[in-house]
Amino acid sequence: MYLLKAPLIKYIITIASFVLLIYGCTAIVKPVAGNFNGDPLDISEEISPQAIQLIQEAFADFKSGELVDSHTHIIGLGTGDTGTWVNPDMQKGWHWIKRLKFAVYKSASGIQHEDNADQEYIDRLVKLIDGMHPFDAYTEGMRFFILAFDKHYDRAGKEDLSRTTFYVPNEYIISLAKQYPQFFIPVVSIHPYRKDALQALDKWHKQGVRFIKWLPNSQGMNPADKSIIPFYKKMAANNMVLITHTGDEKAVEGEEFQRLGNPQLLSLPLQHGVTVIMAHLATLGMCEDTQNTQRVVSCFQLAIEMLEDKRYEKNLFADISAITQNNRTDKLEEILDKQALHSRFINGSDYPLPAINILYKTSQLAEMGFISDDEKQQLNEIYAYNPILFDFVLKRTIKSPHSGNKLLKDAFITPDNI
Repeated sequence: MYLLKAPLIKYIITIASFVLLIYGCTAIVKPVAGNFNGDPLDISEEISPQAIQLIQEAFADFKSGELVDSHTHIIGLGTGDTGTWVNPDMQKGWHWIKRLKFAVYKSASGIQHEDNADQEYIDRLVKLIDGMHPFDAYTEGMRFFILAFDKHYDRAGKEDLSRTTFYVPNEYIISLAKQYPQFFIPVVSIHPYRKDALQALDKWHKQGVRFIKWLPNSQGMNPADKSIIPFYKKMAANNMVLITHTGDEKAVEGEEFQRLGNPQLLSLPLQHGVTVIMAHLATLGMCEDTQNTQRVVSCFQLAIEMLEDKRYEKNLFADISAITQNNRTDKLEEILDKQALHSRFINGSDYPLPAINILYKTSQLAEMGFISDDEKQQLNEIYAYNPILFDFVLKRTIKSPHSGNKLLKDAFITPDNI
């Protein structure tokens, strides 16, 4: 009888596991993403009094209408004539890594039926927000910035769908904000290389939109490209704010353009009067110092240096979405201890990523001293019902292991000059 060698057995098991994941086996995907105990609306009746107290303490310092979540993704498959689009490689063919990601995102987002995916995504998001309302005295008026996402364009202004992971039209985002004005603030996405980019800025400005979303690593724009200075001047004239990814990008395709996540590339829009929010505070990846090409440091270090640069103290900010993910915790203590910068931070969840279970390890945070064992247990209870609520309470709970510093209240509200 022929016996398979151990490496070959491991290879076969690995391939079999990937096949199960790719084809949406719930038993395999659920532990990775979307593994929740119950209905978010039942949370106040199901979790312990200690977990409820932790929630109440997290919200206690805020007035109605102060709280924001500046980084909430909207995704879909184009069902219901929403205009959303996902690259076919995410759904079929031999691109198993992309299909694996797609299966994970669907599960995390509560999508069970692809023919109704867009509505199911919104229904789940709204239910999570509604699920925070048992704590009405604390959460009333919390607003969520919902993000459009433009296609990838080259410098000649030609769209490139092969490099576009997904597309969320501005019109869809606007329609959702009109449907749920109590919850959503629209953030449009306009690629600066589009031939109609300046006209699009004016179009949405006239409709009251103030925020523009970019992800250079995926969409292909270079923030330091001088050809787009007219775009920046138009943004500044319209008092529009740029929310742009910084650091490496892992959630969508971007390896070819990771260098475009360098925070220093944002000096150009800043110098032309644009207010900029650095998403994720560049907490992933290494970047080359554009002022000293012999120096390669963490992108996070460059982002901190820019925030501390007096030239940018009035128009450069950072959102703190994703900073508690397990692959970013090495930056967490410095973030907590940089309290002089907390008024320049803005809270964001990066939903649906908080619903991907494997990205968050409360046991790791407890071992590192950011939370206590009791807090770990209480946070786990909250997570089991509402990952967005968990994200907020976790950020309000963590403290620096050595100094005891916490994120100040200012880090969770929109600064006055935005």
